[in-house]
Amino acid sequence: MAQEETIRVGEVRVIDTTFEIRSLLNGASDVVSLNAESPKALILIGLTPGRSNIVVLGEQGARSNFSVTVKADQRDLIHIHKGPSEAVAIRCDPRCDIGKSISQNGEEDQTASR
Repeated sequence: MAQEETIRVGEVRVIDTTFEIRSLLNGASDVVSLNAESPKALILIGLTPGRSNIVVLGEQGARSNFSVTVKADQRDLIHIHKGPSEAVAIRCDPRCDIGKSISQNGEEDQTASR
């Protein structure tokens, strides 16, 4: 079973392993950067909102699986409410981009009307 990790864009997380790392596999290198910091520690850096699966392989068949979710940093969003039940979030970093709405999970909503 995969260990769940959630980080934000730009966040750095160090994860310690119980075994020495031989190799790292990253399912979505555009979402999260992955590096071995030391023989038993790896570094995750959130790059863009999305999900990736990561496999850490060690000696004698040792293995750890991670499911990593990278969320957008909410500090650069503004929320516009249209009545009691409808709202849209717009990313404003460094300028507000009216054409890109952000979904509830912090990812760009590709279905938003422009």
